[in-house]
Amino acid sequence: MEVLRAISAEPQLEPFRGEYEKLHRLLLSSHDGEQRLLRQVRELRNELDTHHQQIATAMHLSQEDEEAIRSLRSEIEAAWAKADAAHDQEQRSREILHTLRQQVTELDATVERTAGLSMGQEAYLRNLLAVKKDREEESVVLHAALNRTEAEHRQVCAQLAAVEQAHRAAQHELEVQRRAYQELLTSLEVEQRERTAKEASVRQYRDTTELCMRRLDERGVEVERAIRDEKRASKEAEGMAQEIQAIARQLQERQERFAVEAARLAAAERENTMLTHELPQRQAALREQQDELKREEKKLRGLEKSARAQQQELSALVEKRATAAAAVQTRANSVDTALTQLAKEEKDCGVLEGEVAKAMQRKTSTVHTNTLKATASARVEGQRVIEAGKGRRLEQQLGVLRTENEQMRKSIYYAEQNHEKHTKEAQQALLNYHRTLDTIRARRSEAKVVEENIVHHQKKLKAQQELLNTLAVDRQKTEKALQETEAELLLLRNRHTGKNEELESVKTELIQQEADMCQLHGLSRQLNKDVANTEQRLRFLREDRQHAENRVEALRSESQQLRQVISQYDLEARQQGARLTAIKHERNTIAAQLLLRSEEIELVREKIRLSDAARVSGAYKYQRALQTLVASRDSLVEQRLRCRLALVRLRYLDRLHTKELQQEKLLSKSRARVRALADELGTKHNVHCWRSMESNAPEVLDALAKVQLLQAKLLRRHGELKVKTDLVEQEERAYQQLRQQLAKLPGPEAAEELALCAENLQQRKAQLLCMTDSLAEAEQEAEALEVHVTQLQEELQDLKHRYYQEKTRHSVLQQEERLAARTWGAGVGAARRAGTAAVSSVGNSGGAVVAAGTLTPSTQQRPHLHAGGSTLLNNSHCGLTAAVRGPAGSGSVDNASVQHRLVRQRALPDEAMLNTLTAGPPRPNFPLQKPPHQRQFVGGGFSLSR
Repeated sequence: MEVLRAISAEPQLEPFRGEYEKLHRLLLSSHDGEQRLLRQVRELRNELDTHHQQIATAMHLSQEDEEAIRSLRSEIEAAWAKADAAHDQEQRSREILHTLRQQVTELDATVERTAGLSMGQEAYLRNLLAVKKDREEESVVLHAALNRTEAEHRQVCAQLAAVEQAHRAAQHELEVQRRAYQELLTSLEVEQRERTAKEASVRQYRDTTELCMRRLDERGVEVERAIRDEKRASKEAEGMAQEIQAIARQLQERQERFAVEAARLAAAERENTMLTHELPQRQAALREQQDELKREEKKLRGLEKSARAQQQELSALVEKRATAAAAVQTRANSVDTALTQLAKEEKDCGVLEGEVAKAMQRKTSTVHTNTLKATASARVEGQRVIEAGKGRRLEQQLGVLRTENEQMRKSIYYAEQNHEKHTKEAQQALLNYHRTLDTIRARRSEAKVVEENIVHHQKKLKAQQELLNTLAVDRQKTEKALQETEAELLLLRNRHTGKNEELESVKTELIQQEADMCQLHGLSRQLNKDVANTEQRLRFLREDRQHAENRVEALRSESQQLRQVISQYDLEARQQGARLTAIKHERNTIAAQLLLRSEEIELVREKIRLSDAARVSGAYKYQRALQTLVASRDSLVEQRLRCRLALVRLRYLDRLHTKELQQEKLLSKSRARVRALADELGTKHNVHCWRSMESNAPEVLDALAKVQLLQAKLLRRHGELKVKTDLVEQEERAYQQLRQQLAKLPGPEAAEELALCAENLQQRKAQLLCMTDSLAEAEQEAEALEVHVTQLQEELQDLKHRYYQEKTRHSVLQQEERLAARTWGAGVGAARRAGTAAVSSVGNSGGAVVAAGTLTPSTQQRPHLHAGGSTLLNNSHCGLTAAVRGPAGSGSVDNASVQHRLVRQRALPDEAMLNTLTAGPPRPNFPLQKPPHQRQFVGGGFSLSR
């Protein structure tokens, strides 16, 4: 719109305006078409991206389904392999069970064949005697071991007494060290008081230094005043400026020294800040070490308590050993008495059996014809009773042996578990002991590192004190140099006061003449520049016309290109539609395949569930088979025990063979008697044989009654013998348990461990004392360092403040020196030029303008078109009158200074006008030029969209 308004203001550019509006319309239409095409392209791209994402998701889902199917197949194969392995194991276990059952039946048959009651009892008694001898030997060994343990216990008690004495001595040493520590604390307090006194002296020194610095500041202000007064000097100022430069160089050197010292102080401050940051961490670490030391002390106390408890347990176990040995002796004596009684009873039984056999042999001849049937029936009944008793006894013996076997297993299992537990506890105690030793060593190393750091910080503090001393010396030197400079500045002030007045009068005259010349030169420059600006505007307008024509051509070419692009995008849209239809068909097929595969997966899952159920049932069966295997193992163990008993019994085969012959003879006799009795039973006369025996042979009846009584006694004695054998077995078990307990008791290694624990206790107590001392020293040093750090920070802040003040003053001095050098150099040049201008003005009135044109430098700046010429003329007229009146009224110094100020005030707007007039040609304001960050086509045109 601004362009159209500018064109409408000029009637010559109306055709160009129409063309411009047409071009603008075409550009708007092309821009709209571009935006539509871009929208369509974006929509197509979004659709393509969505289709690609859907295809990728479908492919990813299909891949995941394939992977799931593969994993399920592998799991099914693994499950079938496990089921096959379980089936094979079941078959093997069944075969093993079958073989074990066959072996059990064979062993039962062999045991039943080889079982003999009397021989088994004799072998059992012999085994008991052998066990008795072994027990006596073991009791002797146990007595020796008890004596050894008592001696070891006495040694341990002596060692404990020595350890307690050492502990008391260590406590005494602790008290002595605590007293020394208190004395050190008192000495520290005295040192701290001395240090506070020194700090007060240092503060006084600081106050004095601050007063000196204030005096220096006041003198610096006076120096600045003197420098301002020095500006009025002319020729002698150059020599004095050299002297001032030398002084400035000295000041720079001193400032550099101050900067180096400030850098050192900054480094020291950083180190101090680091130390302040590290101090709480180290204090926390020391506190943690103290806590850990307390924990270790608690652990040591626990170890001492455990050692005392172990000692008490040892004493209790020794007492138990003594009681067990006494019990073993009493039980051995009771077993000996029981065995003697059993031997006596067996002898009585043997005598009775011999008497009964003799009586039977005597009376069988007499009563052979009458009592064959009665004796046969009695013998048959007796054999039946004996066989039933044997069966019951064997069953009872089997039950007893089973219970004994189970008890023995349990005792062995519990003993193994207790042994493993005790070994684990001992290993854990040793590990804890070694860990505590390692932690103590690490703490020692950390304490050494802390001590080294403290020594290093002390060295740093000494270096910082030396730096402070050097700074004090440098301050004294600077104070002396400043006093000397003050004296010199007073001399300079006295010299330069007289010459300032002359220089000011000369300056005012020169400035008036320069102002007049500058105004005339500005007018001429402005006219020349206006002409050049108009010519350049014409050139820019022609160039803009050419650019517009080129843009029209470029827009036409762009419209053709856009049509081609639209046709291409239409083709691509059709192709994308075809692709969309194909992708939809593929999607439908993939969805159908996914459904089929999901059904297959469900079938596979059902198969897996069935296989899991089968696997669970197989596992249950496998557990049952394992249980049966365990039961068969137990039965096998029992059968092995039976086999061992049978083997023990088979050792006495010869005697059994002789007894078998005797039994065969008795069987033949009994068979003859049975036959005779059967014959008698066949007859009808011997029905009441017992009554006939009462009348005919009462002695035989009495002998039979005695035999029956003797058999009852034998049965009772056998029962008593069983009870006594059970008691003997129980005593053996108790003896074995006592023996196992004695074997588990600690030996001489416990005494060594207690000695090591005592040594470790002493070492740790010494370490604790060292750590507490070092901790107290570190805390004191940390407090001292904190105080010193605060002092150094305060001093550093003061030094920084002073340094920055000196720096600002020095920068102000340098700026004033530069200004003075510029002003003095400009004043000398202006005086010379004024002399030449005065000479030329006497000869020719127009020479001033030429001289002004040659003297003033030209500065190219952009002009402002609305700069008025009347103001320039008025200013030039006023300047000329001021130049005419200036030298006429330069009678007094005051009038010259007032005129100088008026000329400077008038020269400021004149200088602004000169700047506007001396500016370069303006840039074209035509808007069809290429703006920044705008797109350009190939043909040369520009698009409205970025």
